Amino acid sequence: MLEFLKLSSLPENHCGILRHSSNTRPVIWIVEENGVRVVVKDFSNSKFLYRNIIGRFLIWRESKAYKKLQGLKGVPTCYGVIDGLALALEEIPSQPLKKHNKNIKLPGTFFDDLKNIVDSFHNRGFAHCDLKNGANVLVGHNGLPYIVDWS
Repeated sequence: MLEFLKLSSLPENHCGILRHSSNTRPVIWIVEENGVRVVVKDFSNSKFLYRNIIGRFLIWRESKAYKKLQGLKGVPTCYGVIDGLALALEEIPSQPLKKHNKNIKLPGTFFDDLKNIVDSFHNRGFAHCDLKNGANVLVGHNGLPYIVDWS
């Protein structure tokens, strides 16, 4: 799955940016190759010390979490780590809950489904320490909840 993903080619080959990088936050690219779309969380453009100490640690920790959560409904698939500085994830056609149009009703089971996701990762010994951030809960185009950002 990662054969076509190279850090050096992401700036030229991306088809979208979900978030630009800042001092402490990685750029989040959307990359498409052969009809497959992947989200890439990339610290490679961060400053040297931050990139090589904090960035590598956060990518390692988040990839470890995704591996342990693999197969849980509502958690994107992790395709792997790129050069220790970036994480490739399944793209979920969605929008963050915090940007959800309040005039459009969520499915009646949305919050029950969200609670079930939370219960399922708690049962695996995980806690997500930033669910209050509405950007980490996605409303899928299918109406289902997804939880991202396991760093």
